[in-house]
Amino acid sequence: MGRKLAGFIHTTPPTIIMAETFVSRYVPDTDVVHMYNGLVKRDNFTSPVGVTPKSNLLRYANFGKVK
Repeated sequence: MGRKLAGFIHTTPPTIIMAETFVSRYVPDTDVVHMYNGLVKRDNFTSPVGVTPKSNLLRYANFGKVK
């Protein structure tokens, strides 16, 4: 089986190191792609509780089709 690929969209830079540490420890043979986008957090906070803003869904979809 080949290497796996995991992608993360971060709303704050410190979570990049946390995710990298977790993946290397618990999911070996996995390449990680990180994207920082502070607008995700902003849009989440301006939306009703439990609602994922359409703007973020579009960001997630575009990030997923990069590779």
